Amino acid sequence: MAIIPENIIYNMKKIVFIICMVLCNTLLAFAQNNQEIVYLKNGDKVKGIIIEEIPNTSIKVKTSNGSILVYSIHEIEKIISPEDEIFQKKFRLKQYNNNPTYDKTGYKGFIDFGGVIGIGNRGDGAIAVSTTHGYQFNPYFFFGAGIGIEYHMNWETFFIPVFADIKTYFLNKNISPFLGLKAGYSVYDGKGCYINPHIGVALSSSPRFGMNLTIGYNMQKAKINDRPKNIKNYKDNMAINGISIKLGFEF
Repeated sequence: MAIIPENIIYNMKKIVFIICMVLCNTLLAFAQNNQEIVYLKNGDKVKGIIIEEIPNTSIKVKTSNGSILVYSIHEIEKIISPEDEIFQKKFRLKQYNNNPTYDKTGYKGFIDFGGVIGIGNRGDGAIAVSTTHGYQFNPYFFFGAGIGIEYHMNWETFFIPVFADIKTYFLNKNISPFLGLKAGYSVYDGKGCYINPHIGVALSSSPRFGMNLTIGYNMQKAKINDRPKNIKNYKDNMAINGISIKLGFEF
């Protein structure tokens, strides 16, 4: 019986080891290429290999950590490959940059900062901040409600307006002019009807976040709890009017 030299045995072991490594890497790459991304209707997504599929009923997914997950067909939004997901993200980004749209619907909130430049004999400058929360029904119409704080410096009086807020956008773009109206009633130191029609421009940095700049006419009826000492000829329900300028953040 012939004896195989040790150097040949050593080389054969190396060849077998290399072949095993190549096969393992090939199988790993094949498994990774066969992975799918399952998007669920609740907003979650799962990445893994679909190891069983019952048509129109359910699928069974094996994740990278070995877990086996089963989903009803009614829970699934869509199934795509990782390559398709990368392509879709790039396509959506390119589409947004080349032809941006103002397409967010659902809940929407605003925070506005600014002031009021008084006009007329009883006009008064004010510092103002407000927040509005509501629903964007489509790219062109928003309706919500909000609350604000206005400090009228000459009157030394705080007003807290509670109001309904309506906005109408002209364009389905990430830059759009709009018309708005806030109407309600103020409480705290000063009380009275509050109306603020305004025009502005909205700039969306993404479909969800953005900024806006507005200019409007602030009309505030004033019934002051403590009569202002430095206001002559004060009467209840006097109108404090002014031009409002505000910078807002949308989310």
